[in-house]
Amino acid sequence: AAQAVVGYLYDSLLDKDSDERALALIRLYKTDRFDRLPADLQAFAQRMNGGEALAGDATCLALMASMGQEPEWEDRRRSRGHQAIPLPSPAALESSPMVYRLFRQLGFETTDVVSPDPSLFRRNPGRACGVFFVADAEGSEFVPAQDDFVRRHGIKSVLGFGGMLPSGFMFAVVMFSKVEVSAETADVFSSLAFSVQLALLPFGEKRVWEDSPPLENFHPDPDRDLRVARAEAAAFSQLLDARQEIVVDQAQRLERALQDSQDRAEALARSQEELLRSEAIKTAILESALDCVITMDRDGNIVDFNPAAARIFGYRRHEATGQRLADLIIPERFRAAHSRGLERYLKDGSGPILDRRIEVTAMRADGVEFPVELTVTPVAAAGTQLLFSAYLRDISDRVQAERAVLEASQRFAHVARTLQTSLLPPALPAIDGVELASTYQPAGDGVEVGGDFYDVFEIGRDDWGFVLGDVMGKGTEAATLTALARYTLRAAAIRVRRPAAVLNVLNSAVYRHDPDRFCTAVYGRLRIGASAHLTLGGGGHPPALLRTGGDVVSLPTRGPILGPFETWKGADRRLTLHSGDLVFFYSDGVTEARNSGELFGAERLVEVLKRTKDMNPKDTIDRVLEAVRDFSSTQNDDIAILAFRITPDEQ
Repeated sequence: AAQAVVGYLYDSLLDKDSDERALALIRLYKTDRFDRLPADLQAFAQRMNGGEALAGDATCLALMASMGQEPEWEDRRRSRGHQAIPLPSPAALESSPMVYRLFRQLGFETTDVVSPDPSLFRRNPGRACGVFFVADAEGSEFVPAQDDFVRRHGIKSVLGFGGMLPSGFMFAVVMFSKVEVSAETADVFSSLAFSVQLALLPFGEKRVWEDSPPLENFHPDPDRDLRVARAEAAAFSQLLDARQEIVVDQAQRLERALQDSQDRAEALARSQEELLRSEAIKTAILESALDCVITMDRDGNIVDFNPAAARIFGYRRHEATGQRLADLIIPERFRAAHSRGLERYLKDGSGPILDRRIEVTAMRADGVEFPVELTVTPVAAAGTQLLFSAYLRDISDRVQAERAVLEASQRFAHVARTLQTSLLPPALPAIDGVELASTYQPAGDGVEVGGDFYDVFEIGRDDWGFVLGDVMGKGTEAATLTALARYTLRAAAIRVRRPAAVLNVLNSAVYRHDPDRFCTAVYGRLRIGASAHLTLGGGGHPPALLRTGGDVVSLPTRGPILGPFETWKGADRRLTLHSGDLVFFYSDGVTEARNSGELFGAERLVEVLKRTKDMNPKDTIDRVLEAVRDFSSTQNDDIAILAFRITPDEQ
């Protein structure tokens, strides 16, 4: 999980000017007990402590993941000085300026770090505070290795964020940026602490290091699973508000940016149309022309330079007249090509750019380059003298507007895909004796967040929750309600057991959030023991299907849609599953696929499942999707499918 976090940020954070990676190095650290570290890290920490013995409960800051531009930075084991930093006392912490300032700026006291206390997390499970930030890394007392690291690798700024885990230990992500970072930008990274905390929570009280001794050797605690479950439930409850606010804010800001860019592009297009209509009149009055008009002789020298050219290029007319045009307004890298083109025209009369409107790069007197639209026309004047008239127009605003529209569209599509992905589990869990598979197929080009969602999560030992639902609408409102539904279901499943009771909690949450919106869902609780028992509850959603042998039966449940009603009542349905039985959850995007007004329907779905009687969940889902695509050439609605099978005895 730690390596995935640093890898994603290392690849995603780019210098917008060069489109290259902005970070030279990124690392994720976690505090832990000395005796819970593997032998190699214990030996490393011992050396860092001057060879003095460390107590078993001494806190160490261990490097968990690293990515960077140097080969040795891509493996935590190759770090020469940061694999495990001993922090056995407040004095040891305060003796390391960067580590001390890191945790202080994150909002933690020295004793919080040196003497981890799980009760701090229980009292404030969403604790992920400020941002560690050094605006100017060079010369800073809080950034070590100034010559060998900061100056050598061009480190401009350093920032980090972090939080606390249920065990009381802390995590921190530290980034060394080759791009200068402002304080305003640095503050944005505080929200990422919530996402990273969610990514690390499932593993907070498990063995972090593969070759570490079992945790029971240190703190035998039969109530650990219950304590972790309660901590996670409380954390999800607190983090949901922040997560929802971030999702909504990002989507709304992107929508506003896209609309602003489109408005500017439309205004520019209208302005250009008006300019074209008046161009015939304006070109007759060169002295008052808005476009640059520059005349050049056959030797490449400037003969005339109108006021617009003087204003845009920064030369007075008398300064430009008589000078070589290439030296004044053409960037150096293009001058040789300009000379070859002039020589070719004088030799054989060929000129590929003449009498055409093209876009090129020009240069002002201060050396700043900018895009122009150019038309060059050869003219004969004063007998045999050959002149070239160039008409140039500064198109910086248009190019910038076009780039802004394109970038906004790309960002909007990327954020929509990212938001949709964040509303679905990144991977299905591994369950002994059960095979799982799922899919989500967005409608259209996927630039709008849909309302379909699914989830599989552990409730207790051999006790699992399965849910598939559909939220009303698309876009920002759908994303908000989907996040609310998913995390409410997870939290409720820990407190109440009956599926109908879990859905009742979801109904209340949706009603309080917005009674004018609704969602549908089917939720199942699977308990695995000597036999597998499935209890189902539903709220207005298409019923799950059970494939047993070659037969397929529907598993309807009683319960209205969720959200519009202040009170909600549903019933549970309980059944025993046998070896090879497959349960199939799906959204209405499957059955409501259309072909000339005809629906794919539940009957066709049942027939497809009958023909897949010996297939595993993944192959079954693939066969259903293939049948839907063959039936309907256009997908008008999102499709979500979740299926699991009790592993056949022979496997």
